Amino acid sequence: MPRIVILCFPWGATIFACFGYFQTKMQQPLSSEKTTNFSTNEGIQQSTLALFKRPWFRRIWVLQEVAAARNVLILCGPTGIDGYAFCLGVESLKEFNKIPADLQSLICSTTYLIRGAIFRSKHVMNRLGRVSQEICPLGGLVDMYHTRIATKRHDKVYYLLGMSSDDLRKANLAPDYRVPWEELLQRLAKFLLGEKISVETWSDKEIAIIKSKGCILGEVSSVYKDALDDSQGVDVIFKNIPGQPEDMKMHWTLRPSAKSIREGDFICLFEGASEPAIIRLCGDYFTLIMTAATPLEDTRLEEGYIEWSNHFQLVKQFVRDFLLVWDWKDSSENLQESEIYEILIRTNNRVSELSKTDREGLLDKATRAWNVASILGDLRKYKKAEERLREAIEGYKVAFKRTGTIV
Repeated sequence: MPRIVILCFPWGATIFACFGYFQTKMQQPLSSEKTTNFSTNEGIQQSTLALFKRPWFRRIWVLQEVAAARNVLILCGPTGIDGYAFCLGVESLKEFNKIPADLQSLICSTTYLIRGAIFRSKHVMNRLGRVSQEICPLGGLVDMYHTRIATKRHDKVYYLLGMSSDDLRKANLAPDYRVPWEELLQRLAKFLLGEKISVETWSDKEIAIIKSKGCILGEVSSVYKDALDDSQGVDVIFKNIPGQPEDMKMHWTLRPSAKSIREGDFICLFEGASEPAIIRLCGDYFTLIMTAATPLEDTRLEEGYIEWSNHFQLVKQFVRDFLLVWDWKDSSENLQESEIYEILIRTNNRVSELSKTDREGLLDKATRAWNVASILGDLRKYKKAEERLREAIEGYKVAFKRTGTIV
């Protein structure tokens, strides 16, 4: 597909002004320090945000069209602007800091594809003889686009396959709408996170409850992200990287993600996975923020470079137990969601409706607290680990007292 045209309806004075500003930015020399008054005009900024709020930008099928294009033209009435120029204009508004996090993610992941159109080859046959745009690995695509709108849930997976640079021959993800949604999500989770995980899914939910062995690598100490930039930077303090000193601090540049990374998120590697994940502690379980958090660049040290894709393979010990919630909904965390997750986790942990007892439920919760305490200990968060350990011990005591067992 050589060109895709994006028609902006309805037209309005602010949209025209927005396009005019972008064209002005393109005409200025790169070395010029001259700026226009548009950069501080909230009307221009708001019209740009309103454009991205339109349903076209939120639909999953649009990504497939944009990814296949080698030229993107954005039209507003008689005025048109090249897609790459449009992205540069959007980027120039990055100091506008009143953008909601979910809209920031949507803008960044959209401009990520539009900006790359002019660099795409005319040849789409990849090294494996498969037709693919090879935008990036499937995990990165899912991290960016799993909150998009789809008529059928299957499309959130199938529409990304032609953009993936992975070898999908053994992934068992070939488009087949006869496959139940819950089974498709399980297949995808195992492809991204490793075959050794256990996954529970539901036909009417875009949520997976995942159990996995893993290893904590480090913690996000800082997040650097311009509101409208199509990448994000994080500083990571590593604790368990083979061949590297403890508390080593590194800067990573990552692709945009649908769920924003926060200071205090954890970097971990699951047994059987090829790429690290970013997770967030939520009570006595974790939410999955990114399934594929490999840096876009290798890190340069005095003695050479760290090739991260190879370095992760040196991790051999996966002794911690992780309980994870992978939620595809486009929403912020709140108390109601936490309660829903808790219900799903309890359902996932049940032995059966008949044999499940109150004691077993208490044991499950105590074990989850114990596992979190162990993970916090790996991060040298000893005070918080001790609190969780006490919580686990009290839970075990209460559970055994219910049956008269002395502990």
